[in-house]
Amino acid sequence: MSDLTLASGRQLYRHIDIGIEPNWFLVFRIIMERRETTISEISSILHFAHPSVITIVRKMDQSGYLEIIPDVMDKRKQLIRLSQKATKQLPELEHVWQACEDGVKSIFQDDTFLQELDKVERALEEQNFFHRVLGHLEGEGIILEPFSATDAKSFADLNFAWICSYFQVEPIDQLILGDPMKNVIKKGGHIFMAKRKGISVGTFALLTVDEDEVELGRMAVRPDVQGLGIGARLMKKAIAFAQSQNMKAIILYSNTKLKPAIQLYEKFGFKKESFENTQYERANIKMRLVL
Repeated sequence: MSDLTLASGRQLYRHIDIGIEPNWFLVFRIIMERRETTISEISSILHFAHPSVITIVRKMDQSGYLEIIPDVMDKRKQLIRLSQKATKQLPELEHVWQACEDGVKSIFQDDTFLQELDKVERALEEQNFFHRVLGHLEGEGIILEPFSATDAKSFADLNFAWICSYFQVEPIDQLILGDPMKNVIKKGGHIFMAKRKGISVGTFALLTVDEDEVELGRMAVRPDVQGLGIGARLMKKAIAFAQSQNMKAIILYSNTKLKPAIQLYEKFGFKKESFENTQYERANIKMRLVL
């Protein structure tokens, strides 16, 4: 679709003999909004490689549409702004660009596709294509297993690592992590371990609240494998297991400082609810997922 549209755009620009190339539009817009800018700023805004931006800017300059001057504050930088020729031609250019926008809108008779496209863009901002593919490749070897006594040290190490990075270890941490078999498993709770090549890389626990609810806690992923989708796999497992146990809801306590964790919870449907006193001093938010 992109290739076809770009080819048609080039054909249109040649037909009306407007004197510019289709991919100059974005640079025009950035300079129009900022009045002056730099190669680095354009590259950052468009997510284009520097050489690509340099090529576009050079062509625009050679065609007389730009003025490139030294930055008086930093002689190493060059400022880019529109020339008098460009300013004079802007009304004609904007007329063409408006027609292009109308042409695009005519393709999409409803907003559904564009809304879905926005979702795709937001998803790629959250996790780019590189990490998504790498997550699938490296995540293929991840196995989720129920906790066994030999996992006690790994369970504790994974949790102490994130707790000590952001907070202080509390008495409840010492209690649960010191003897998970006694203080979780034998009390009706459950723990699962994510393993790769036999080494624990993630974990979570479901603690018994009552016959209808469980508390999700002690979720951790080893720092060097974060970004590979392991947290999402742990969450899916936690939800599926709670449903298999006929639970009506999952609750959790967290801290708003842990933004990636909060985003993960929200992604899976957890909703914030009124906070109440809890045994965790570090907690400042409570969330619930109705199953």
